Amino acid sequence: MLAVERRQRMLELLQKHHQVEVREVSQLLGVTPETVRRDLRLLEEEGILERVHGGARLLVPGQAAPPFSARKVAHLAEKRAIAQEALRRLEDGDAVALDTGTTVLELARRLGERHLSVLTYGITLAHELARFPHLRVHVVGGTLYPSEETLVGSEAVGAIRRLRVDKAFMACAGVDAEYGLTVSNSLEAEVKRALVASAGKVYLLADSSKFRRRGLVSYARLEEIDVVITDEGIDPESAELVRGAGVELIVARTSPGSDHAGEGMER
Repeated sequence: MLAVERRQRMLELLQKHHQVEVREVSQLLGVTPETVRRDLRLLEEEGILERVHGGARLLVPGQAAPPFSARKVAHLAEKRAIAQEALRRLEDGDAVALDTGTTVLELARRLGERHLSVLTYGITLAHELARFPHLRVHVVGGTLYPSEETLVGSEAVGAIRRLRVDKAFMACAGVDAEYGLTVSNSLEAEVKRALVASAGKVYLLADSSKFRRRGLVSYARLEEIDVVITDEGIDPESAELVRGAGVELIVARTSPGSDHAGEGMER
């Protein structure tokens, strides 16, 4: 079992029980207590858990994201407006990386007329992109993560690190002032970090419900993002957080009946 997969299993145990013991985890995963303690120490440094005598407890219980399939229909109008705004930032000939969030999926569905090279680790995204003949799609290999419909692990991370793209369009489970961009599992966090590092310009596509929320694992500081595209529901404090980090903020309009619905404005 790879280290990142082992830590993900620990996170799953913490999600279920909110507290684990080193001895029990060691027996369950077939590794030494020293290995468990080292993993718990690393997870503590990420702000996920607190080590206690003989084990650890979760700091943010209940933060696991619903499955990818269930999230596709949540805040759909906002996601479509954000995706349309992101589409305006693409130019023919771009090499782009697409993360696997449901808002990024809406962007993927709008690429039919574009001539792009696209990198992704998402199975559902790849299926959508396969419909468009003008796209050159590169899907990295890896270990299947069924609930997120992605390919993860060291093979995926290594493949991404060898590539460079002009723009990356990222997703997240939450945007937090202290921890930045967060997700619910360490397997995807490793891949997302590689995508951010590979890109000349990084866009975060996040509807307003993602702000002032925190997932289990941080994958990037807000300062590492160049542009945030969100919807009109963003609260003033979150907007100021983005601007204060030196990040461009674009708000996609979703007001029903507006002549400018779907058009973005900078803040």
